[in-house]
Amino acid sequence: MKGWAWMVGLGIGLGCAGVWAEDKVMESGPERVAMVELFTSEGCKSCPVAEEWLSRLKEREGLWTKFVPVAWHVDTWDSLGWKDRWSSASFSQRQWAYAKGWGKDSVETPAFALHGREWAKVEEGSLTAVGPMAGKLRVKIMGNRVEVFWTPMVVASKSQRAFLAPMRSGLQSEVTAGENAGRKLTHDFVAGEIVGVELKEKDGVWVGEGKIKEPRDALAVWIKREGEVEPLQAVGGWLEPLGR
Repeated sequence: MKGWAWMVGLGIGLGCAGVWAEDKVMESGPERVAMVELFTSEGCKSCPVAEEWLSRLKEREGLWTKFVPVAWHVDTWDSLGWKDRWSSASFSQRQWAYAKGWGKDSVETPAFALHGREWAKVEEGSLTAVGPMAGKLRVKIMGNRVEVFWTPMVVASKSQRAFLAPMRSGLQSEVTAGENAGRKLTHDFVAGEIVGVELKEKDGVWVGEGKIKEPRDALAVWIKREGEVEPLQAVGGWLEPLGR
């Protein structure tokens, strides 16, 4: 739970809430979309400023088309006076897997990852920079069913999987204990679960289907090769209403 190595300016993000939409299609172009991940916790006094920065991405041009944000609430600090109700052990495990890949033997919050790599010096231009040609990712949402169609630019030499992260935004919490006692926190792009989807290849297209547990405000989907952590491609979007 170390301090942030950089500072961001203050700003106000608009909260959002939505209802479930069916038969929605999300599709990337061939250029790689940036996936920006924040590991955070309500039990960490350094995290609110990082979450404020992430919330402002709702109003940033390029949201979903150039970059896909996800906030993972880890349970690392739940025993230190305040339990984060949106935390999950699986999100903590994800952070530890990243740390291991980065050659680290410890984790801290807040922590950012961009393209599956440690993002210690956050530069906003990295979110909208033109990425390499990766392939087209198409996702169709039908109620709680999600179909994935992945067409990579290069013939795959390893098995590939898709991952789904339904998210909520505009969540608020009155923290009464721990390092953020007395603060009212607002959270956006909060992941509710991670769902792995097995993909099968036919004629250059990898196809699979998964299910998410309940309605959410937004959905993030990404592809990676087996045994690797770096996302090959990502796509996301609001489920309902649109026009954020």
